[in-house]
Amino acid sequence: EHARLVPKLEAVGAQAALPADSRDELAYLQARVAYDGKALAEATRLYDQVSRRSRLYPAAVYMKGLAAARRGDLGEARAQFCRIADQKAKDRVAFNVDARFFALKDLAHLALGRVAHEQDRY
Repeated sequence: EHARLVPKLEAVGAQAALPADSRDELAYLQARVAYDGKALAEATRLYDQVSRRSRLYPAAVYMKGLAAARRGDLGEARAQFCRIADQKAKDRVAFNVDARFFALKDLAHLALGRVAHEQDRY
């Protein structure tokens, strides 16, 4: 699905300046296509373009963690997963949160457990 949608959205973006939220969504979709194609460095670069105000920012951070894990950089993967899992302050967060965030937070905790297992840190 992502690979089919990206060219259509890029064509719209080429014709007119996209609003910030649309640019974020396009960058996220482009990153997913790169990630699915195993172009992990390109995917990470594109995930970095998703702003903190985007509803997709937490997903982009999580996906950057997955890309780092696939590259074997478990320290970077851990850092990305911690950015999602360690949101402690209830009155302020570092990025936009919607209902999907809580599922991502659970996944980040699971991913941190897997990283700890891979690093023999029990």
